[in-house]
Parts: sequence; structure tokens; C-alpha cells
Amino acid sequence: MKKAILFAAAVLVASAAAADQLPHRKSGLWQITDAMSSSKMPPLSSKLCIDARTDDAIMSKGNAASKRMCSRHSLKMGGNVATINSTCKFGRSTITTRSTITFSGDAAYRTETHVRYSPPLHGRVESVMTQDARWMGSCPPDMKAGEMIGPNGMKMNMSGAR
Repeated sequence: MKKAILFAAAVLVASAAAADQLPHRKSGLWQITDAMSSSKMPPLSSKLCIDARTDDAIMSKGNAASKRMCSRHSLKMGGNVATINSTCKFGRSTITTRSTITFSGDAAYRTETHVRYSPPLHGRVESVMTQDARWMGSCPPDMKAGEMIGPNGMKMNMSGAR
């Protein structure tokens, strides 16, 4: 559970810091695999069905959270690479992140996030997380845009749309 909290906090901060300026994902089904270095936990894989409207909604929610939690965030785009630096509060800890997102056209991307926690969060001082995402094609008939099937098989609405 602690690893999941660390992972969720860092991914939220890193990916949301300047999401309104990042390229939009291609509409359809995406497979997203998250891994944390130095963790005994295996990589976590989920599937996300998006369209332009739900991608905007997800990014907007991430930006709102980032603005509440973060005192600093910057985005630098160079070709197909985005670099995001953030300083955010999560509980008593300050989380400093540096994320590099490498886009492979509109059908895949890889994010590597280096995180420092001060004071340590659940005993952890730093971590490195990766996220690999690739477009799988059209969404299956049993998924609507904005829905995600998590690693545990549970379906969630990520966009806030009903």
C-alpha cells in the first residue's frame, strides 16, 4: 500500500505539472505500464479508453491537482521530448520531480521520473518510476471513453464524466 501511495503521488505530480501543454493522446485504447525501481512490486499494467474530450478532462483534473499541490512546475519541449520539473507538497513531504517524456508519434510514449522526498515519505528518500504507454487500437465495446481498467481488473472512470 505504501508503494502505491508513493507511486500515485509522484506520478500525479510529474504527469500533471504542465499537462495542458503536452501533446494529446490518440483516441482509443491505451495500455499503460508503470514500474518503480528498487521495488519488489512487479510493474502494474492498466488499460485506458480515451477520446479528445476525456483526454482534456483527465489533463484538466491533473492540472487542478498540480496547481493545489505544487509551488513550482516547468515544462520544456524539444522535438519529441518533454522535460517537466516540479516541487510539490504531499502530506508533510516535499516532492521534487524531474520527468522526461519521450513521444513516439501519437501512438506511444515513455516517461521516466526521478523523485526526491523531503522529509522521507514512508521511509523513502528517492525513487525512479517509469511509465510506458502504447496505443492498442479502438476501445472495446464494453469500455467508454474515460474508463480505465486497473491492474486489479477494477473499472474506474478517470475523466470525471458520467
